Amino acid sequence: MDNSTNGDTSRRSPHISFNNSLNHLFSSEEHPKPSILAQTSSRCMERMVRSSCHIMFLVLCRDHDMIPKGLTLKDPIKSTESAKILHLASVSLLKQQLKVLRQQFAKSKKNYDNTMATLKSILDDDYYRKLTELNMATSRKHHKLHLATHQKKFHQLITRYNVPFVNPYDNIGTFDISQPTFSGIFKQTSPCMKKDADVVRNAVVNLTDELLEEDETKLLSLGLKFSPSIEKDSVAKMSSSLEPVLKKLDSAVESAAAYDVTNSLTKTRKSNISVDQQKALKSLGKKSKRMKILPADKGNAAVVLSNTQYDKKMEEHFSTNTYAVLKKDPTESLARKLDNVLKKLLKEKKINKQFYDDSRTLHPRAPQIYGLPKIHKPGTPLRPIVSFYDTPLSALHKQLASILKPLTASNIRLKNSEDFLQRFRADIDG
Repeated sequence: MDNSTNGDTSRRSPHISFNNSLNHLFSSEEHPKPSILAQTSSRCMERMVRSSCHIMFLVLCRDHDMIPKGLTLKDPIKSTESAKILHLASVSLLKQQLKVLRQQFAKSKKNYDNTMATLKSILDDDYYRKLTELNMATSRKHHKLHLATHQKKFHQLITRYNVPFVNPYDNIGTFDISQPTFSGIFKQTSPCMKKDADVVRNAVVNLTDELLEEDETKLLSLGLKFSPSIEKDSVAKMSSSLEPVLKKLDSAVESAAAYDVTNSLTKTRKSNISVDQQKALKSLGKKSKRMKILPADKGNAAVVLSNTQYDKKMEEHFSTNTYAVLKKDPTESLARKLDNVLKKLLKEKKINKQFYDDSRTLHPRAPQIYGLPKIHKPGTPLRPIVSFYDTPLSALHKQLASILKPLTASNIRLKNSEDFLQRFRADIDG
């Protein structure tokens, strides 16, 4: 094999480096059989490394209840039942792939052991020792390559599944693993939540000094999107509380809306939470006056913060140079300017009455900012979220989005907004 290489030698593959080192160890012309056997041992070692890293990755996916992208089956029906069936099928495929990879690892290891045993019988101790060291060095290079690849893939899975797990690959002290092992380098592959004293079971993070009752924690662990069913004795109370709202409607709509509301409430069956959890729900309602229950920025955890903690964290965020205090609220002024522009366009017949009506927000308000706790970062800072719902330009945004969406339905990647404008103008002129 020619030892000359083009480009940076640091980018050589481990296999090329091994063959170059092997040629320095002994000439293939003088030792044809040992040279072939040595290359065979290198290939077996490479297969063992690749299989062990892949096994380790799939075991972590299995234990974290995540399916790799390559084993995720496409759902043509898109129903709840079909999703369950395909998930079970994907899990079976994952287990089958694990079985095949373990068989491949065992076969490669057996071939490697037999090859090295043959080499030991025909080489002197010094040559055999150097060859073994060369195999170990090659193994380390392969481990670095494959572990880094699987680390990236597992991080993408955690992001896709939106789970608050620590990436086990991040806890590896070094990727210089000298020998591939059948079970991988993790002694424990069970899912591990982020190691924080404030993280409690059932994905509920309580950052306040006030302890939550067990039933309160269980209720919150159902998720912030969980909707408790209404008890029958609460139907009358809700109906009476909705009467003032219904009276604001037109007389023609009021009776129909009242019928629909009453019909929906009376269809409610027995409660989907226990009696203790119903009490916990009322208790949390009282506590909400002095604390906030928010979804975590990442993961499905529910985070409990006191009002003081929340306000302090928001003030810390506002203390940066990113924000500036305005002299007055520009909401009404912006709404008037937009209305004047739309009226002018309507008068010039550049837009129709329907577009004019749909582009105006009747009762505009200023954008609202709130924060979501980043439990995966030290100190649990807040991630600012700005809601533009019912702002002066929110209705216009929807109209423009419906117009611009067909223009972005191509595979062309845009560099920035200026690039988009140039392409947009070129399409109009063309």
